[in-house]
Formats: sequence, C-alpha cells, structure tokens
Amino acid sequence: MKIVISESLKQSEYKVLTPIDPEKYPVRSDLEGPIRLRSGKIVYYDPKEGKYYDAGSDFYMSQEEYDYHNNPREKSASKKKMKNPCWDGYEMIGTKKKKGKNVPNCVPKN
Repeated sequence: MKIVISESLKQSEYKVLTPIDPEKYPVRSDLEGPIRLRSGKIVYYDPKEGKYYDAGSDFYMSQEEYDYHNNPREKSASKKKMKNPCWDGYEMIGTKKKKGKNVPNCVPKN
C-alpha cells in the first residue's frame, strides 16, 4: 500500500509525535491524559483545578507555559510574556533539584 501526502499537508504544520511510555506516564483516575504537547513535554489535565499538571516537575502549568510548549511558532514571544512560574504570593528565587530535575525554587513573598 502506497501512502500519498498532498503538497498542502506537507506545507502545513502537521507533525507526528512519538508515543507516550505508559509505564513512565500511566493513566491517572483523577486526571485526564497523559497528553504530549508539541514540544514533547507530557502533561495531564486536572479538571478540578482547570490547569495542566506537569508530572515531570510536579507543578501546575500556567496558560502561558502551556501555550509556550504547545505552539512552537510563538515560543520567543510567549517566553517573553511568561510570568512567575510560582503560585500567587510566591516568587521564584533560582532553581532547585527535585527528583533529579531542575525546578523553580518558589518562596513566599516578603
């Protein structure tokens, strides 16, 4: 069987994403997903919080972060707009290691 790809599809932003490892990212009963974003980052959606949860860093993502990882064309503009990755009332003071990964070090604001 021969697969024919049209010129319009070749010029579109169509991208095949690699499969998600079910052992590393299992289905969770309280979250929707796992979902692979266009950047390759894998997240879950928490309907109770209304936010995307990044299991790799153990943090919820802001909408700006989600857009940054899911819209590669707009990365440079979104990166400039990206706000404090910490919760309200906290600010980022550098990074720290968590589960072998660098994550934001969020401390309460003075």
